[in-house]
Amino acid sequence: VCSLGIEEMGVPAHSLVGAVFLFDGNTLKAVATRRFTNIDFDKVIPGKSGIVGKALTEAEIAVTDNPKQDPELRTFVAFQSCLTAACIPLRFGFQIFGAIVIGSDTAVKFDSAQFDLFSGVADQAVIALQNAQLYQNLEAEKQRIIEADEEARKELARDLHDGPTQSIAAIAMRINFIRSLLARDPQQALGELEKVEELAKQTSKDIRGMLFTLRPLVLETHGLSAAVETVLNRIRESDGLNLELVGGENGRLLNEAAQSVVFSIVEEALGNARKYSKAKLIQVRFWQEDDLFVAMVKDDGVGFDTQDVNQDYSSRGSLGMVNMRERAERIDGSLRLESTPGKGTQVTLIVPLDKHGSQVRL
Repeated sequence: VCSLGIEEMGVPAHSLVGAVFLFDGNTLKAVATRRFTNIDFDKVIPGKSGIVGKALTEAEIAVTDNPKQDPELRTFVAFQSCLTAACIPLRFGFQIFGAIVIGSDTAVKFDSAQFDLFSGVADQAVIALQNAQLYQNLEAEKQRIIEADEEARKELARDLHDGPTQSIAAIAMRINFIRSLLARDPQQALGELEKVEELAKQTSKDIRGMLFTLRPLVLETHGLSAAVETVLNRIRESDGLNLELVGGENGRLLNEAAQSVVFSIVEEALGNARKYSKAKLIQVRFWQEDDLFVAMVKDDGVGFDTQDVNQDYSSRGSLGMVNMRERAERIDGSLRLESTPGKGTQVTLIVPLDKHGSQVRL
């Protein structure tokens, strides 16, 4: 379109050179070109000087009547024979995508009409780039969800293999053993039956726990407070830890979708504290602070160096804190981790009520 506008000024089409440059990291790379040579295709420029640097810095069209002396354009064979060149920035607000550069072998004097045309083309190009960026972000989020789902499936398979599957196999073996005992030692067989009964009860309990993790129905029917209390009761029964929920009624301040996300974050924070903190007391607190909902999971355990842990999570991908932070971002929330060796750990989640609040007011 820019080329057509210049052609309407009487400049022959074969005289025009052009390229769309987009940032690839800290450098500009040509992604669409006109009359570029093979030598030019792989070249990159910093976009810091010449008309490209000026256009990007001042956010307006820049023109030169001597492109072959331009510190960045002269690196391209295609622009060395040009007598005029214009650079149109591709930007939206403070976001800079790149620039369009049009050159001509014929001297051209641009007027406001051509500048308006160039600006219009640049605006349309920016819209297209934004749409492409949104699409890429959606694809990345889709892939992340697929990977998270796959990881959840693998974790469930591991848990089933290490837990109920082994228990059921043990029950089958014990039943065979009991069958052989019935004729020769009925009393011992009775004792073995009692052991099988206890193992079956524990297996049933483990399976119910897994089903709760997959889909906590109590969250849907009774809300965040009841769901968290259910998790705390399970941990009390299995680990004998001292746990408490303070301000549970404040969970009703959130809408259902936000309650689900907050629950998953609290559950993971509790799981981490249970596994690693060696705590005697783990406390979950919910409260409102101005227009914010705050959830905190705090323990009096051994603590750790948060810098080392964050670096470790970064290298391991979407696990632990990274996973919780991603969930918090889905509801426009923020997550803060505080810990000191020997002084326990505190995970704090903050969610804006103006976006994710319910109609309930306490």
